[in-house]
Amino acid sequence: MRQEFRRAVELIVFMINKLGIAKKVTCRASLRYPARSSEFLGDDAVSDRAENALIKIMDSLGLQHEKAIVDAAIYGSKLDMQFQLVNGKAVGQTSFC
Repeated sequence: MRQEFRRAVELIVFMINKLGIAKKVTCRASLRYPARSSEFLGDDAVSDRAENALIKIMDSLGLQHEKAIVDAAIYGSKLDMQFQLVNGKAVGQTSFC
């Protein structure tokens, strides 16, 4: 699963670079809030491994990102990308799980 996610992110990064919009994209690792782990699906140990893999993949690809604790979806952590519009507003968030 880790390899598939990495390949998907590599493809996204390739396309962002080809389109010349890398400076218009911000990344965020949306993570679970450990104190409220009962609000998320799945086992804590599996979720911890998934979060660590997400951050390692982002780091290994050189993606600058911020960590946003509590922003995970009910099913777990995710990579959020926001694209800056022509008017300068950061919208158009896309999530990758």
